[in-house]
Amino acid sequence: MQTLDFIYHHVNKMQLKEKVDLPAFYQANGTQVICEFTSGPEEARRWFSLNDVVMGGKSTGTLQFDSSCNAAVFSGTLSSEGSGGFASVRSGDLEMDLSRFGGFELDIEEGDGRIYKLCAIGPAKELGVVYQADFRAPGTGEKRKIVQIPFSTFKASVMGRSVPDIGTLKGADVSQLGLMVSKVSENGGDTPGFLYGPFELRVKSIKATA
Repeated sequence: MQTLDFIYHHVNKMQLKEKVDLPAFYQANGTQVICEFTSGPEEARRWFSLNDVVMGGKSTGTLQFDSSCNAAVFSGTLSSEGSGGFASVRSGDLEMDLSRFGGFELDIEEGDGRIYKLCAIGPAKELGVVYQADFRAPGTGEKRKIVQIPFSTFKASVMGRSVPDIGTLKGADVSQLGLMVSKVSENGGDTPGFLYGPFELRVKSIKATA
């Protein structure tokens, strides 16, 4: 409880470094491109893995560009060994102002029907606070899917434990994004239909939406 009290006390005092807007040609139809994976491997290379090995687990997960579909592929294997049960990847620092937006939009080329999370990391990332929102990927044979997630649906957590008193996610606070697959849901319970084993999600882009 002392750890959570510390987070509640300090989360609103932490300041992000100054952010900059993307050039105007990146913005259209009330959206702003945050991560565009279709033009080559450069964007995917800015992301790094953060898997359950930090907790003694043995799951694996990476984000790599696949030229056959012009998308970033989040893939790996979820292992029941150790104390883990999740795999994730995170972007580098975004350094853009998302304060005028109200949510995110993912363009998903293909999936495996699993429940994944979009993660947003803000000013309390040093304290382990991550905002998460569950979404279901299209299953094998299903068509390309656009997933829209309002900021208001994100849930704050620390190592899978819900910390609701921190408040609602705001665009101005977002400094990093992440993708995750986990046995723990956004609410801290069991993820419906979770299975250990291989996973794969193909993402075209992530945008901020009004």
